[in-house]
Amino acid sequence: MNWTPPGRRVALAVLLAVVMLGTAGCGSDGQQQPAAAASTTAPPPVPQPDPTAHSPGPAPTATARITDPAKAAAAYLAASRTVTAADAKVPPRRAEAYMAPDNAERGLGQPVWDPPPAGATLKPTKVEAVETARDDRQAVYELTYVPATVQGAETVSTAPPATVYVVLTRQPDGTWLVFREAPDLSP
Repeated sequence: MNWTPPGRRVALAVLLAVVMLGTAGCGSDGQQQPAAAASTTAPPPVPQPDPTAHSPGPAPTATARITDPAKAAAAYLAASRTVTAADAKVPPRRAEAYMAPDNAERGLGQPVWDPPPAGATLKPTKVEAVETARDDRQAVYELTYVPATVQGAETVSTAPPATVYVVLTRQPDGTWLVFREAPDLSP
């Protein structure tokens, strides 16, 4: 078992508690259960993404079927951080297949303002996945990687290493999907 500094353990416990509390009060279908004293004011409608404002090709229609949370986290990272010239000025949708149905970012994404040149791909390399917390239903992984621009088999350039944290939830069929992504462990 890896030793974790006490301050990091506290931060991890806080992150896991925040995520678990965020899902408390949800039914088995993932929908929020009504409160006893519910407001009569309807919440504002959630804006729906414009399907024409995404990268070329259809959105993934099926979710990934990965039963190992470390592999699911790494696959999500690869899909979410891979960018080509075709992704210019639109949000790529590659990572949606690795996102849980209740992931707030599913179907949204950020436009790619600085894509690699035609024929090149920006992707994560040297990926390290470290499990920082886990129970029967959720797992938190620290993913460290080196962003690299690759053209064919040649690495054209690299950037400094980057780190991101993902919280995965175990689905009823035993697969793991990303529920949240965060740049750090702050609650």
